Amino acid sequence: MKIGILTFHRAENFGAVLQCYALQSYLESLGHKVEIIDYRCKAIEEVYYLFDLRSLFRLNIVSAFISYFKRILLWKDRLEKKRGYVSFRDKYLHLTKSIYKIKEDLGYDAYITGSDQVWNTSLLHGFNRIYFLDFPTSKEAKKISYAVSSEQQAIKNLYLYKDKLCSILNQFNSISVREDNFAKELSNYTSTHIEVCVDPTFLIPKEKYLQLAIKPKEQNYILVYHMAEIPEGSTIADQLAQATGYSIIEIHAHFKKRKDPNRHKENLGPLELLGYIAHANYIITSSFHGLAFSLILQKNFCIVSRPNNNRLLNILKLLNLENRIISKTNSIPTSNIDYSIVTSKINKWTTQSKEYLIKSL
Repeated sequence: MKIGILTFHRAENFGAVLQCYALQSYLESLGHKVEIIDYRCKAIEEVYYLFDLRSLFRLNIVSAFISYFKRILLWKDRLEKKRGYVSFRDKYLHLTKSIYKIKEDLGYDAYITGSDQVWNTSLLHGFNRIYFLDFPTSKEAKKISYAVSSEQQAIKNLYLYKDKLCSILNQFNSISVREDNFAKELSNYTSTHIEVCVDPTFLIPKEKYLQLAIKPKEQNYILVYHMAEIPEGSTIADQLAQATGYSIIEIHAHFKKRKDPNRHKENLGPLELLGYIAHANYIITSSFHGLAFSLILQKNFCIVSRPNNNRLLNILKLLNLENRIISKTNSIPTSNIDYSIVTSKINKWTTQSKEYLIKSL
């Protein structure tokens, strides 16, 4: 079967590219021919422009110029990170030619949208029909969503697109999302049963990631992976470092001038970041995929997150690991995670998710 995937493969985001790679790899292991449809989504790509003059034309012109000047100062780090992601896409993702609009059938036997937050209307500045597979296809082509995610406010605002959702979702052969609350909300707009599936990164074995990972030069370190910048993560790392004697590596998704380049890194490609996770002694993160890879690679970790982050809470509750969330009422979890129990639960959920894909196809 010839399968086309639509996702955020051009985001310079660690989780975005690796979940895409994982879904592609798993489907290929089933014997399918798989391509990533190279849809050039402006709302996603403009976030990662090295220089974007349009950002100067904001209501607060002073703030805009200060922000733009800071981007210029950090252009080398931004370029180095961009090169890492371009290299990964070129080497590991099977891309079609670039597509800006889809006006005709692309010739696939099945189209899969997801994973990642491809139905997040806030992130995409509105309702993007492409990620809902609302474009011409053959009557025989299957339309499938796999482990699609969103964030809480966008989920609450879905009612704004009620008519579109009712029409489009009922055209899907199979629908799955990544979080329970998202499935519950979407069920208001379709009679199609909605599954909750594991993120694609869990579909392939950890050994495959270890083969890809670039081993860092540092050893015996605590890793802080900031997706959202939460200062408590750095504070917790300092406390753990004093108790253990480990050094600290902080990896940031957002660029900023920082005093200690040995501790703070922001120019890493996806396989370098994967290497830092794979070889860390302990991980502190605010990132969903920081959590996912901590679980896949069987690391001890804690989660620092804003309240009501359902994307993180959903998987922690499923695995009975809510105690790994740092709050004002609990201490830093330093006990080893019993991965004989956790991995068994992950494997069960992963098996169910694989069965969903196989059945859908």
